[in-house]
Amino acid sequence: MSFALLFSGQGTQHPAMLAWLADDAWTQAVCEQLQVSHWRDRLADAPWAESNAVAQPLLAGLAMAAWMQLSPQLPAPSAVAGYSVGELPAFGAAGSLDACDIVAQARGRAAAM
Repeated sequence: MSFALLFSGQGTQHPAMLAWLADDAWTQAVCEQLQVSHWRDRLADAPWAESNAVAQPLLAGLAMAAWMQLSPQLPAPSAVAGYSVGELPAFGAAGSLDACDIVAQARGRAAAM
């Protein structure tokens, strides 16, 4: 089986996204870095969720957490790409960026916008 990964950018966030995502160590680490508890509930607050300072690191971190949960069950992808802030978890999934640094990189990206 061959597949490609595409990580989306900001604007795709909504309260029901990643309903299957377990609150494992990766997800908790993302939430701790962002000082956010109950991220699903917080996404219902549109002004909060659409703010660059929140959305960019949250989406990048959760995308990486999702990949960390899925990757042990899948073969290596044939290609990895990301749109906008999705480039950061794409680099992480490809092994070019340390997964632990993605939230910090996304924060810096958001601050520069």
